[in-house]
Amino acid sequence: MTSPKTDDNSVVILGCGIIGLTTAYYLLTSSTPPASVHILDTSPTLFECASGRSGGFIARTELGVLSFRLHKELTEENDGGREWGYSGSLGISLSRIKEGADSETPTSDQLFDGQSRRFMTGEFSTAWTDGEWPSWLKRGVAKLLSTGETTAQVNSLQLCELLLRECLPEEVIPCTSLLLAAGPWTARAYKQLFPASELRLPISNFAGWSVVFRDESPPPSEDNALCHAAFIDMDGFSPEVFSQKLPNGQRDIFLAGVNSSQIPLPAITTDPLPRPITDNRTPIIARIDSKHYSPVASEGAGQGGLYVCAGHGPWGISLGPGSGKLCADMILGGEVPAYLSKLGL
Repeated sequence: MTSPKTDDNSVVILGCGIIGLTTAYYLLTSSTPPASVHILDTSPTLFECASGRSGGFIARTELGVLSFRLHKELTEENDGGREWGYSGSLGISLSRIKEGADSETPTSDQLFDGQSRRFMTGEFSTAWTDGEWPSWLKRGVAKLLSTGETTAQVNSLQLCELLLRECLPEEVIPCTSLLLAAGPWTARAYKQLFPASELRLPISNFAGWSVVFRDESPPPSEDNALCHAAFIDMDGFSPEVFSQKLPNGQRDIFLAGVNSSQIPLPAITTDPLPRPITDNRTPIIARIDSKHYSPVASEGAGQGGLYVCAGHGPWGISLGPGSGKLCADMILGGEVPAYLSKLGL
């Protein structure tokens, strides 16, 4: 990260999860990076919340297309297969095949509609080839939802640790831009920073539970090195199961349980593991107008200000690089895609 620094822009990012780290990474690797980037986090141990405990499933759709491409670029630039277990993933649906189900296909807006991740993987297929079925999953009535071209898998903790290592050498100075990327604590942090503001950030917590198993079977050969994502329909309870590649080639099996919005938000991330979610189930990526928090009008985008990026629900790891890149572009005054208007306040 040796790009020349500008003299009149420094950034503070509140939150050291996947969103804050990817934003810092793309700020510092841009052609005109800020004078400094400062990442703040109140937790005594980093990555103890959703960013470090995620299933690591990633998919392509709308904002996800950008993020999926950036995941691949990060992997190519930093040996992601070895550093954080990046691998293509086969998506499997274990719901029973009903008559006419083959017509049920995903749409480009389902990410923004907050629908199930099994609809984000691609076209349904019943075709299987040798070696595709995961060794850790009992065979049953199933459909192949995706190949490694449209879905993939990462170890989210190892990815966050790599991004942090890339950002740590930077110096800290007072900021002209502040990004709130504190996950479910984002709304609380905004209210504490600007108690007189009448603006409400519609972001709350959505706790996720999981169990991780070690697959003791022999590591697959390179020809069958894909990970797997299984989506199971059990009459109202739809558990998700992901395999994650380890540095030695073996697999961890991540079983995601029931999510809850009723668990109170803890003070810091050493308690139960919440993730952020918005009222309409879509993330917020926006610049907050200064009229909401300051009597003095601030300049336009790229000239400092207050930004927010949070509320990704279970899609934080998948959408992390794309969200971080868009935040970095906003802070630096660059162009952002039109669909970002769907994610405003």
